[in-house]
Amino acid sequence: MGDPSGVVGVVLCGGASRRMGTDKSLLGPPGRPLARHVADAVAGAGVDEVLLVGGDGGELGGLGPAWLPDDRPGEGPLAGAATAATARPGRPLLVCACDLPRVAAEDLRPLLDAVAAGAEAAGVDGDGRGQWSVGAGSAAAAAGLRRAADAGERALHRALADGVVHLEAARPERLRDADRPEDLPPGWRLPPGGGRDG
Repeated sequence: MGDPSGVVGVVLCGGASRRMGTDKSLLGPPGRPLARHVADAVAGAGVDEVLLVGGDGGELGGLGPAWLPDDRPGEGPLAGAATAATARPGRPLLVCACDLPRVAAEDLRPLLDAVAAGAEAAGVDGDGRGQWSVGAGSAAAAAGLRRAADAGERALHRALADGVVHLEAARPERLRDADRPEDLPPGWRLPPGGGRDG
């Protein structure tokens, strides 16, 4: 597993995917679902371990990274991050949503660098607003996520609001999530029957 003080990369795979009409974590070119693409970017950023949290364990469990069921399914990204913090206590986290088809390791490294330099947590601003699809936090911030989720908070940005260093995204277009079929890169196809609102 590596050094217990090392950063855990967390790919959040839960969510209803209502606007996409099918499970976003499993979309992508043949043999490379979106969850695996994001996990590879997270791994390339320099984390010690990658976890997939939430979603379909039967499908995601065979992708390579360890899979964890969400402790609080349906309660949003904070709950997924808190699940990882509970499973790997005392470890910093790099958290990334699974629906970022254009994300690359170099988009995530500045977050880790900021935490390594002493920031409690780091987020990315782009397009004039916070991009809460990615973020990193120290071990103390990760413990705070658990406490916030236990207290009933559901929004990741509110749980971290006071301690976040905001970094300007070099390429904000790579941190835009894919919520609808038209948000997917060229050549990506939905499975038969996918793409309906539901």
